[in-house]
Amino acid sequence: NAKIIVPGDPYRSVLMFRMAKLGYARMPYIGSRLVDGAGVALINEWIRSLPGEQDTVQASPPVTVGSPAGNALQVLERHDATSRQQRNTAMRELLQSTEGGIALAARLHRTLSQGTPFTAADVTPAAKLGYASTSTHIRGLFETFIPESERRKTLGPNIDPQTILALEGAASRGRLIFFSDTARCRACHDISDPKQSTGPTLTETSKKYPRQSELLQHILQPSLKIDEKFATYMIVTIDGRVVTGLLEQENAIEVVLKTAENKLIRVARGEIDEIRRSNRSLMPERIFSDLTLQEAADLLAYIHSLNNGASSSN
Repeated sequence: NAKIIVPGDPYRSVLMFRMAKLGYARMPYIGSRLVDGAGVALINEWIRSLPGEQDTVQASPPVTVGSPAGNALQVLERHDATSRQQRNTAMRELLQSTEGGIALAARLHRTLSQGTPFTAADVTPAAKLGYASTSTHIRGLFETFIPESERRKTLGPNIDPQTILALEGAASRGRLIFFSDTARCRACHDISDPKQSTGPTLTETSKKYPRQSELLQHILQPSLKIDEKFATYMIVTIDGRVVTGLLEQENAIEVVLKTAENKLIRVARGEIDEIRRSNRSLMPERIFSDLTLQEAADLLAYIHSLNNGASSSN
């Protein structure tokens, strides 16, 4: 039930989430490597100050007064009446959901920039617990509190493909990575069902590029060679909207694009100001940037294993 901004509720506001985290889903993703803690604290308070809107969903937001997460926040805001064990238990309760993680991270930023509402002694335990989360959404919220020397060594923006190819990957581990939220492939590529894929299925891709080196090259450089059926088109409407996706259908009445979220967007011909084919792939670059070297090798091994006729691993 997230929106870009949910008035009165920063913990379901995507703006707050993207500002507060590092790694995938951070915005801007390219060229932004630091979290402005004072800025996060300010945006948190601003969204909380906006008049709340009537919630249209049946379920209550996870972080409310009287909820387990809300009670956990109250425990942490009592400085002298709780033990370290009680405070750590409250932190773990908040880390059960992304919304709770945002609430905890926002208070850590406020504590560091303003000295409230937690104690300084809470920052390190909360950061370590959050960074140990198996959810990349939650882990990324706490990476900024961890010294760089202690962070996961991810590949980053400048990837040397030879370092991945030189490491032996395990397809079994790669499969687990593919089905987790660590990898981003699953958002657009089903294993074998074209109807569930925005781009080619993983099986199609592995058969097209049977050598790991060639397969990796096209993963790291998705715009190197684009099949016409997977070419990206951009539509600019007369009212200024921009729609980007694969050309699914066109006729005299409308143009239909399939977006990266696998949604069909129909635009009437009369609403189109401009339509053009892009020379860039819909698949984002730096898709392996937030993986470790071993994770990248494992994921590559898994995709390569889907080609049953593969005869070479290099």
